[in-house]
Amino acid sequence: MVCIGLDVGREKHDYVVMSQDREPFLDGTFPNESWAFSAWCEHVESVCGTTEIRLAYETANGLAMPLDQFLVDRGWELVTIQPCAVKSYRQNVLRQHDKTDRSDAWTLAHLGLQWNAPDSPRDQPRRALRTLTRWRESLVRSQTRTVNRLRQTTAAYWPELTRSTLITNYGALYIMALFEHFPDPKTLSEIPPTKVMERFRQSGSRIPANRLLLLQRLARQNSVYPKEKEQLVMTAQLLARRLKSLLQDIAEVDKLLEDLGRDDAIVKFLLSWSGVGIVTATTYASEIQCIDNFESESSLASYCGLALRRVQTGKSKNYNSPQRSANRRLKRCLTQMANGRRLYDTESARYYERKRAEGKTHLQANRCLARHITRRIFKSLKSRQA
Repeated sequence: MVCIGLDVGREKHDYVVMSQDREPFLDGTFPNESWAFSAWCEHVESVCGTTEIRLAYETANGLAMPLDQFLVDRGWELVTIQPCAVKSYRQNVLRQHDKTDRSDAWTLAHLGLQWNAPDSPRDQPRRALRTLTRWRESLVRSQTRTVNRLRQTTAAYWPELTRSTLITNYGALYIMALFEHFPDPKTLSEIPPTKVMERFRQSGSRIPANRLLLLQRLARQNSVYPKEKEQLVMTAQLLARRLKSLLQDIAEVDKLLEDLGRDDAIVKFLLSWSGVGIVTATTYASEIQCIDNFESESSLASYCGLALRRVQTGKSKNYNSPQRSANRRLKRCLTQMANGRRLYDTESARYYERKRAEGKTHLQANRCLARHITRRIFKSLKSRQA
């Protein structure tokens, strides 16, 4: 069986003929004329011979409706596909973000071959790794929200603490212990420093003596006493406990990622690079799943959101635009990887400086470096498989 993806237009039709092994062997364009359509059908039948022919096209395209009965009379099997399914399959499965008439025909041919197919054509061998990395991402997001709420709550009854330039990291253990045991600045200012340090030591978080003296001085300087102070103090105490629990969960997930990444080929390859950590490596491996999912380096870069998107339909002009529909986790991961490689790898630093010398901004040069890293990763993983 062969499948034909037909992108029907007002003035021309684009088509791709694909074998059952998903290998295209015929493509082209013909005008929207009855004689041209008949000649195209005869040409396709002469090439395919007695093989069963299936044609896939978009169901919402009214221009294709007059062709239905004509193709059924010739013995062709018709498959209608929703346009939203075409866009989703092209971006998420084929890893292509260019929108052209030919790419639509290519996607329709793939979907037509997959019609009534029980299994997905893409391999997903790293589902556990993906589950852990996305769970860690949600935990980090919750940690950021909790820190922001704790900062806002503290500013309502202890503004001197939030204004201090020395107390910036609300995720530090001694800050969490402070809000857990001494959330009220009046209570903290009245207790001797030795008892405070002993209480901190019992909770498992040591606090430097200079930081403790600074905290007690800020507590004595506090002059804001709102009516709902007791409720705010209790809220800060609960948020500190929540933040401590989130940090413990993130540490446990990091240990699980290290255990899973120890036997993963892509993770071990990325960890051999300077400037790449375990979280970045496992996130990259879990998002691409398998390098065989990508036919070329450009398709991988397109899936990562590092390639310009070409847009063309009908008689409209081609233009390039930045990709908005890409794997944002993978794009963020490559951006972090580019920052690390720029700081710890001399070759990447020279590449970055060369792009800056060409007149590119920091973001543009960093994006070029991320694309360069993507190219190296693709070639290395493909050569290791060979």
